[in-house]
Amino acid sequence: MKKFIILCAVIGATAVNAQNKDLQKTVSVTGMAQVERNVSTHKVKATLNMDQLYYSDPQIKSLQEFKDKYFEALKKVGIDPENFVEKEMEFLTSGYQKEGTVLEFETSSEDIAKKLLSVKMNGVVHQYLFKTTIDQKTMDSLLKTALADAKAKALKLCELTGQSLGDIVSISENLPLTDVWTSYYNDSGDYLTLSVTYGTK
Repeated sequence: MKKFIILCAVIGATAVNAQNKDLQKTVSVTGMAQVERNVSTHKVKATLNMDQLYYSDPQIKSLQEFKDKYFEALKKVGIDPENFVEKEMEFLTSGYQKEGTVLEFETSSEDIAKKLLSVKMNGVVHQYLFKTTIDQKTMDSLLKTALADAKAKALKLCELTGQSLGDIVSISENLPLTDVWTSYYNDSGDYLTLSVTYGTK
């Protein structure tokens, strides 16, 4: 019985050592590809706030009069007020004391967005957002670039350690969102990354 227990322990230790040895014969790297996004949609949110009109334009007595005046200014630059969507709840949750509203406008034209933003009026605050997108063709290209980057890094590590690169053992992806709304350009860049583990020889 004692010999049998010793034999099992030896076999177990050999299996663990073999497993550890196999685990050591890998190299793990991160492949990266910088994302270049296309701007597909421009959004302007116009907040109309009656608080600011108490001194600047006391002739306006109601929110409807305020909206009418703003819409007239928009028409002068060629923007149809009918294309706005009113977001009353958004204004109500923003903490202003007097009446007001939020009007939202979307367009695929940057020039139209610029015209809207050029309309200046007391009591009106504009917020600009834009949506960036990545199509499937671009996403496929990014995956290929990241995988090639991972292989190049793994080959370099093998060269430095005197090993040969084998097949891919595992791979996991960290993909960027295809559609993103933002209010500024991200100077730090956006990347698609792949974590790849290769076997080595």
